[in-house]
Amino acid sequence: IPLSRSLAGSVLSQQQASILTNLEASTAGLIDLQPFERGHRSILAAPMPVGTGVQAVLELFDKETGSFDAKDQRLVQ
Repeated sequence: IPLSRSLAGSVLSQQQASILTNLEASTAGLIDLQPFERGHRSILAAPMPVGTGVQAVLELFDKETGSFDAKDQRLVQ
């Protein structure tokens, strides 16, 4: 999947943590999910600078105690 069509690419372009619920429906036609991203209830994804010009994306799936919330979003930001 080209970075521009991926969830990671979308998170990197926004430069902020994002919470998505009902992934496949909420991203349909906008981005292409990787196989490991499919079939989850929710995701919290955040850009993580690793070094000069290098970034990674942290993806957390299906919080056991319910849905990800603004507190989780602030924590990873």
